[in-house]
Amino acid sequence: MSVSKQPALPALTLSNAAFACYVLCITLLPLGFGGNRDIPFGIAQIVLAISALLLVFEQTLIKECFWPKRIIYALWLFALAMLWGFLQTQSFMPSDWHHPIWQDAAQALNKPLEGSIALWRGEAFFSLNRLITYIVTGILGYVFGQECGRAKLMVKALWYSGIALCIYGYFNVATDSTKVLWVEKLQYEHDLTSTFFSKNHFAIYAALVLLCGCCLFYQSWRKELRETREKKRSKTFMMWATQKAPLPFFLILFVFVAILLTHSRAALLLSLAGVAVYFICYQLYAKQWSRAMLLLLACVGIGAVIISFAVESSVQFANLFIDQSSKDRATVYNFCMAAIGDNPWLGYGLGSFQAVFRMYNDSVSASFNHAHSDILESLVDLGLPAGLMLWAAMALLISGVIRGLFKRRRRGLFPALGCAACVIVLGHSAVDFSLQIPGVVMPFAMLLGLSLAQSWGSSEKDTG
Repeated sequence: MSVSKQPALPALTLSNAAFACYVLCITLLPLGFGGNRDIPFGIAQIVLAISALLLVFEQTLIKECFWPKRIIYALWLFALAMLWGFLQTQSFMPSDWHHPIWQDAAQALNKPLEGSIALWRGEAFFSLNRLITYIVTGILGYVFGQECGRAKLMVKALWYSGIALCIYGYFNVATDSTKVLWVEKLQYEHDLTSTFFSKNHFAIYAALVLLCGCCLFYQSWRKELRETREKKRSKTFMMWATQKAPLPFFLILFVFVAILLTHSRAALLLSLAGVAVYFICYQLYAKQWSRAMLLLLACVGIGAVIISFAVESSVQFANLFIDQSSKDRATVYNFCMAAIGDNPWLGYGLGSFQAVFRMYNDSVSASFNHAHSDILESLVDLGLPAGLMLWAAMALLISGVIRGLFKRRRRGLFPALGCAACVIVLGHSAVDFSLQIPGVVMPFAMLLGLSLAQSWGSSEKDTG
């Protein structure tokens, strides 16, 4: 009499404990107001620190980790940009480099003040603190993502936790609640925002969740296909479509409708674009060039139809580039270009955009705390040299994921997932400040880290 074996529980090791802390940190952070409040973000930092400390005590994963040159170069560029962000706050920098506002303030107050390049030193340290946390999140995602099983668990954890947040968002809409948890909303009262205050930032988070769901759904079918003989594939497909596919397909629709209910135009378009990029990139990984081209043409055609329908049926889409919000953003972008032109080399200090906006604004009635373009804001804050270092580091990381598409022979879902996640988050950051919201950035950093880890095969890691 044969006894079926039960799957063994993971061994209680420091590395497994570190992994559990990391996954819980990333998946639970959005629950606390999108992570964009001091207490939930501080708790997340503590848990991340515990995870990193456990890895230090048991260095098995760290020693086995493979570090390609482009990732090392990217980390150095991040470090140099952050070093400059710190130096901007220091009074020992050449006095000629200090912003004139400090001298004007000293004269107005009739007392000496220590000057600096940064306009707002407190915000600079706050921004540096967050930037370091995001980079550590990505590094830990890369370390844990070296093992394929853990990488899949991270994707599944984000998928299921995202579904839970969508359920809460639906509950709020169904009960006509105007609160996020116990705090009253100041805007977006009639939009689905779940545990975020901004509909746009929740929509981008949900787009990452949707991407994970589509990835797991497609891989479920691919697994069935690999394990079935060619003659039985049609029968296998029917069984899969009727028995295994309905629930995950329903959950994908469930998350997609939640994105629709946010009424975020950019997030809707980017979520569709991200899913399309995932499937196209997977065909590129599989070297199915004709399929990739046909899929690209189909996506362009479907996208054009969707946009035309949205413009005809939705006032929001019809006024996408001509409403007051779009006009104000365009004016703010002009302020950014003017500020960069006036101080291109030194910048104004991390987190100083609000002060810069007040200096240059003479026509926008609304107050802008952010430039609504992370790219422009980083160039304003850090100056062109350091700001471009930051984005050059990101470009190196993205190049690593793209390399994985064409070099990997197995597990192409991860490089494809990384490329699609970059399209969603970085595309949105060009017109908003989603890269400054922990509940968006940290899941994105995890996905990018694990995608990079799986972009090099075992043979490449063994040969260095």
